[in-house]
Amino acid sequence: MKPVLCRPLALATLMLALVSPFAMAQTYTLADLQALVARKEFAEAILHLRDIAPTARDATWDDIAVQTLIGNADNLRKDGAGEAYRYLEEGTRAFPSTASDARMKSKQVELGLQSVKERRFYDRNERDKVVEAILQIDPYVIVPLITDAYYDDPQQRIYLWMQQQPQTVSGNQKLKDHVLRRVGQKNVSETPAQTQNKFAALKKVGWLEEWAKADQVRVATYASELMRGEFGNQHIGRVLLTSLEEAGYRNDDLRARFFAPLALMRSATTSVDPLDQIAKVPSSSLKKAERELLQSKPTSAFWFGGVWETAEWDKLRKLMPDAARLAEQECAAQRKDASKEPAHVSYGGCRWIK
Repeated sequence: MKPVLCRPLALATLMLALVSPFAMAQTYTLADLQALVARKEFAEAILHLRDIAPTARDATWDDIAVQTLIGNADNLRKDGAGEAYRYLEEGTRAFPSTASDARMKSKQVELGLQSVKERRFYDRNERDKVVEAILQIDPYVIVPLITDAYYDDPQQRIYLWMQQQPQTVSGNQKLKDHVLRRVGQKNVSETPAQTQNKFAALKKVGWLEEWAKADQVRVATYASELMRGEFGNQHIGRVLLTSLEEAGYRNDDLRARFFAPLALMRSATTSVDPLDQIAKVPSSSLKKAERELLQSKPTSAFWFGGVWETAEWDKLRKLMPDAARLAEQECAAQRKDASKEPAHVSYGGCRWIK
């Protein structure tokens, strides 16, 4: 949805009453204002709040002002919660005594949350200002903010909240589902300290083991897909594998299963060299992965389809000798008889496998 580029005329009129000493020709009394509020004629009431002298503005006037601002905000809501939220924000600046009223705070939080959910902002900074403001009013709003509004929290407030309020958070299934679904995803700006804070928060509320178990299953599924020649989820798998290891769940068998087929597809343009990755796992884990590779039935020739150089092939031959030997045999057979289609080597790969 595109952001709203101009405010409705009704909002402009109401703002004029907030930011200027404008008043109608007739001066209203406190009783007049009470009558307008009772009739829900808030647009007229806002124009006459300043008819009451500052020295006469008591608790009754404060109550009228709060009801008037909230009433006008609710009327503006049809144009979007963001418009109504901004109206209250400017209203509390114009009449500071209303800012501490519980009803005003509650309405600001309500409209702020709704505006984040509607996502009608000029830019991300505008949205973040609303988030900061409503969290200052009520920090408990972090839960619906994350789960209902799906606000991506760049400062990781949710993980701080989880550590500070574990009893409040641990029973929230909706929040749990959301957090566990996203916790393995790493933001490009996430620091090592933030990563550790995230996993400490999961442990604090008792969700870490559940997340780790589920994501290890996910990575294992991706590894099996790679063995069969299905490479669609390799990026997600790499990110999750890294997250699991950062959380202290290193599994060498799983790492070998995931990177072994990628190493056989090694390309000069890859950002993470799978040959270096499999060189880091114990030989026993690598042997298991190699056996699985030899037993897998790829959907197409895929194992040795990358760009190879002599030094890389020599390195691979040392790491996975059985798989390398199979590739050499298939390529040799194909060179002798072009009709013999290799099962594990692309035709292009045979150019490099000597």
